[in-house]
Amino acid sequence: MEDIQADLESGEITLGYGLGMFANENDRFAIRGLLDSDATVQFHGKGLSGKIYWMIKGPAGSESRIPVMLAEERFDTQVQNVDGKQKTVYLNNPNNLVLCLKKNP
Repeated sequence: MEDIQADLESGEITLGYGLGMFANENDRFAIRGLLDSDATVQFHGKGLSGKIYWMIKGPAGSESRIPVMLAEERFDTQVQNVDGKQKTVYLNNPNNLVLCLKKNP
């Protein structure tokens, strides 16, 4: 986590969010900077509506940024292996309350 914080502070990476097809006509599918220093910057790429992107510096000497869309996951779920298969468990289910409260031994 400290490495990511250092990369964000140095500008090696930044964050952006996709505007999608419902943005103004000139801004459709753009990726807008999410941090204060980039809030008015629009990056090239295909920014899907509401998706969050890492914007990684391109090749040396280039001002290009490479967008990498981050995956989404609900905070109230947990993926477990059950009989060798991955299963999503919803933590707000009363039957799974033990999973939320379990402490490490």
